[in-house]
Amino acid sequence: MLGIVNGTTNYILDEMTTKGLQFDDVLKDAQAKGYAEADPTGDIEGYDAANKAAIMATLGFHTNVTIDDVSVEGITKITADDIAAAAAEHKVIKLLAVVENGEAGVSARVYPALIPESHPLASVHGSFNAVFVKAEAADDSCSTAVVRAALRPLPPSSATWSPKPATSLKLHRPVHPHVHELPKAPISASRAAFAVRFLIHDKPGVLAAIAKEFADHGVSINGVNQDLKPTMTDPGYDGEIQQLRIVTHLTDEVTLRETVEAVRTLDFVTGEPSILRVLD
Repeated sequence: MLGIVNGTTNYILDEMTTKGLQFDDVLKDAQAKGYAEADPTGDIEGYDAANKAAIMATLGFHTNVTIDDVSVEGITKITADDIAAAAAEHKVIKLLAVVENGEAGVSARVYPALIPESHPLASVHGSFNAVFVKAEAADDSCSTAVVRAALRPLPPSSATWSPKPATSLKLHRPVHPHVHELPKAPISASRAAFAVRFLIHDKPGVLAAIAKEFADHGVSINGVNQDLKPTMTDPGYDGEIQQLRIVTHLTDEVTLRETVEAVRTLDFVTGEPSILRVLD
């Protein structure tokens, strides 16, 4: 497994963590300091990390991987509530680009994930990139984190130069003399633990109804937290809004998202659910 942390998003999520600010406010600060471009789409939507994932998968596994093969999810939906919930569990949120060569084939994915504070990638702060390598024949103590400085404010004379690859980058030809075509793993082959945060009406029976949807879809629940207080209200509901955070056991992403969509249709669920993978 190769895991990549993107410098710009790392800075934004760090600032949200330390200052308790919302995404939009921190993004403006990152742009003002030169850590994010005037159009930050490539970073915050995960496309810059996706380009890196395609390159790393091609080099690491000696097979052709383009950005079209990468499943991409950015950080625009991350809120201060997500950050606070992670901190309460001694975890941090990082935007990861993860490439693997498993039984189902090669996979390349970009997504925000919860990782323990003890994980090597959790110690990467500010505008730094990091690469984490985990080999099948080595335990975690032999994993390697390689860190380098990421974006820095550029002098005015360099204002038109960009250190990032274009979001349209595609690798059309082999970059290694022994490139061979490996199968691409379908998204259904991706299994992980997930942390899902719902905004719910605080009334009897809500937790039981949501747990039933998870059970009906075959998703096992590992833990539940309903103590977190949200920062929003529901105009159509006079009672208190609470956050319900559910952590699952390993499940595939397709089933998980189908489960979340089913829960969203329930009358007492409001707002946009937050879905984060949990990295051990």
